[in-house]
Amino acid sequence: MQDAPFISAIFTAGDNNLELVSLSDPDNERLSFTPSKVINISPSVVSEQLVSGLRIVDLSMPTATPNSLTNIPRQMGSQTVALLPIFQDETLYALIMLGARQKGQITAAAMQPYASMAEMITTTLDKIKAANATKRQLSEMEAISMISQTMSAAGELSSLYPALHEQVRQILGDYSFAVTLYDSASDTIRVPYLYEDGEVSSVEPFPLGEGLVSIIIRTGQPLMIVEDTERRSIALGAKMVGRPAKSWLGSPLQIGGKVIGAIVLQDLENEKSFDEEHLRFVNALSSQVSGAIHNAQLLEDSRRRAIQLQSAAEIARDISGSLHLDELLNNAVRMIRERFDFYHASIFLIDPLGEYAVIRESTGDAGAKMKRDGHKLGVGSKSIVGYVSSRGETLVIDDTDKDVTYYDNPLLPETRAEAAVPLKVGERILGVLDVQSTAPYAFSNEILQTLNILTDQLAVAVINTELFAETQEHLSQHRLLHHITTSAASGATLEAALKGAVQGLQVTLGGDRVAILMLDKERKNLEVRAAIGYS
Repeated sequence: MQDAPFISAIFTAGDNNLELVSLSDPDNERLSFTPSKVINISPSVVSEQLVSGLRIVDLSMPTATPNSLTNIPRQMGSQTVALLPIFQDETLYALIMLGARQKGQITAAAMQPYASMAEMITTTLDKIKAANATKRQLSEMEAISMISQTMSAAGELSSLYPALHEQVRQILGDYSFAVTLYDSASDTIRVPYLYEDGEVSSVEPFPLGEGLVSIIIRTGQPLMIVEDTERRSIALGAKMVGRPAKSWLGSPLQIGGKVIGAIVLQDLENEKSFDEEHLRFVNALSSQVSGAIHNAQLLEDSRRRAIQLQSAAEIARDISGSLHLDELLNNAVRMIRERFDFYHASIFLIDPLGEYAVIRESTGDAGAKMKRDGHKLGVGSKSIVGYVSSRGETLVIDDTDKDVTYYDNPLLPETRAEAAVPLKVGERILGVLDVQSTAPYAFSNEILQTLNILTDQLAVAVINTELFAETQEHLSQHRLLHHITTSAASGATLEAALKGAVQGLQVTLGGDRVAILMLDKERKNLEVRAAIGYS
């Protein structure tokens, strides 16, 4: 700022005042006063005054701008002052004052480069904060992962379940066996291990409902039904789905009085397959393995979270290194889909009129077709992207098969869950990140938090590319004007100047024919005063 052709002062925001950190005068005039190092005005008041950004104040006229903001430029002889705020998270971070002793020097056009600089500083501050948040969370998850390595006694869940099943099979016999886990955050049950009819499989998450497993999770009590199973289950308030078992036994997995799942045995063919001895054994087994399952689950969760955050950090580094929007967004959707193992990922950007969310980048063949077709959704329309692009709030559809308001995309028939996260800078909604999974209830709070970090990074990156493109456009315009005016100025007469101008225009614009027409002395007709490329 010391090289600026204006009186300049830079203040940083304190708790209840502004502190002067830099003051310069291009005329190098000796100050007739000692400027105060502190302006006693609340940064919140300044924020309210400058909420719209750049403000130009004519000091020779009455103004609503607080005197505390204009005293220093007045004392330095300024006739006009420009106030440029720099915000971080919508809070005043710093204030730039530019003053001029001559009227007409400070105009909106003259201040545009400084306003762009202030906006760039604001977006850079937001970017640094988002990057630090990512780094901090990654460090926290890495610490958790290191601690979790001490829980090696629990082993991997993928090996723990078969070992548990084998122990039950050896003691009780060959029955249908399942380990169910309850997620209180999403209020869902998943079955990571199911042995039935000689085959091992898993069951996708489903809501806590009115089945026998749900009863165990709600009550925290074991349950055994060995005859007239269907009628007795209904009497307990359970709804039967599919083929009912003839004998059913379940025992809760608990940690500190909190139910985290259940072990279930079934005999689909015979009644009275289980007795009190079986129940006691399964209860004892559940108590023994609850801690191991819980510890192993925590270990897997922490590892998964660390991988997610590490992926988020890598994606953030990748997108922050590019100023080319298409390349940036393409890399972002590709890495998000791959690193989080999503079925599909797309980024929509709001059009200039704010009417549509237009697909900008998308993964897979479906994404390529939607891009070719110019796929777009109305802002505020009855779609997940339409809702998020209008409200600026994350929206998750946990199970698309059970959401009556969900409109499926025929190009993505395997979608079972979908989440849309807004790209926002402040209150400005730039677009939407839409991700889809083949599994219901796929978007945990941890995943959504990570996606929010990424969309914050993406939003800042989009703003940066916009500012970069605008800056390049301004530079091109200035080069064009400089070339033309230099060509015109080389002529000693009006005719020579006009000739130089058309030659300069032909070189810079690359046109075959260029002409300059001027009004005649009567100002009635246009006359060709200089031309090139015409026979």
